[in-house]
Amino acid sequence: MEGERRRKIMVAMEYNEESIYALEWAMTYIIIPATSLDSEVFDHLVILFIVPKAPWTATIIGKESLVTSQSLSDDDHENKQIQMARGVAERVRNMCEKHNISYEMKTIAGEEAKAQICKAANTLGVDLLAVGDHQYGGCKRLFSTGSVVDYCLQHAKCPVMVVKRRHYCLN
Repeated sequence: MEGERRRKIMVAMEYNEESIYALEWAMTYIIIPATSLDSEVFDHLVILFIVPKAPWTATIIGKESLVTSQSLSDDDHENKQIQMARGVAERVRNMCEKHNISYEMKTIAGEEAKAQICKAANTLGVDLLAVGDHQYGGCKRLFSTGSVVDYCLQHAKCPVMVVKRRHYCLN
C-alpha cells in the first residue's frame, strides 16, 4: 500500500501476569504481524520492560538478552529477580516469534517508572502505548500517589490503551 508506514506499538511490561496478559491481548487484537502475503504492511512492537532499581541490569536487544549482576553478593532475592527477568524475556521472545511479529525489547530501571514509560513512548515516537491494569480498588487509587495507568493517560503524547483482565464472577 503506497504511502502507508508501519505502526510502532509499545507495550510497557513489569514482570507480572497483568503485563503478559496485556501483551497477549495486543498481539491477538491490535498488532498486525509480518506475513508472506504483504510484507509491506505490518506493525513493529516495542516491548519496554520496567525493572526496579536493583544491583543488576537487564540488557535485552532483539533476540539476544543478557542479565548481569553488578554486585558481588549472592543474595537469594537478587538471584530470583534475575531468573524471573530471564524467564519473562524468553517467554516474550517466544510469543513474538510464534506470531511472526517484528519486535525489539528495551529495559528501563529506577524509580518513577511511569514517567520513564511516557518519556520512552514520546522519544521513540510510538503510535500506541499499551499498559496492563492491576485493577486496584478505589481506596488504593485514592490514597496512592497515582497509578502508572493514570499517569500514562495524562502524560503520553500518543493514544494509550489500558488492558484489563477479564474476571468472571460466579454467583
